[in-house]
Amino acid sequence: MNKIDRPDARIDEVIDEVYDLFIDLDAVEEQLSFPVLLTNARAGTAAVRGGEPGRSLQPLFDAILSHVPPPTGDPGATLQFLVTNSTTANTWGGSPSGGSSRGRCGPRRSFPCAGSAGWRRRSRDPAVRVRGADPHGDPEAGAGDIVALAGWRT
Repeated sequence: MNKIDRPDARIDEVIDEVYDLFIDLDAVEEQLSFPVLLTNARAGTAAVRGGEPGRSLQPLFDAILSHVPPPTGDPGATLQFLVTNSTTANTWGGSPSGGSSRGRCGPRRSFPCAGSAGWRRRSRDPAVRVRGADPHGDPEAGAGDIVALAGWRT
């Protein structure tokens, strides 16, 4: 929950409303045992409800790592990439971005592409750069990574 520093913050009331929403959506017991973190994004702090006041966003990151399961996609499988946004440029072609759920993508990799014209094989193109890849290590991205491909031509 963000903006807890405001004078009109209704922390307990909002938490009750979230529980009511989950119940209305027929949430199972496991879904109702979610952690509640109180944050002030402007100050860059987060704290577990009922715990010490926050001094950083580390409690938020810890909660994400402990409650959100890691991706389970097979890195050896064919790339499966859901495009959620796409831009075009005359010099570099398109720049689709989205999430990868299996496989790997990166420079000089070839993978099939489904578009409005149907399936076509993507040729190896050294101009393709994966913006979501680790800039200091692996130039490729895999399952769970959010990536943007520059230089994409269909």
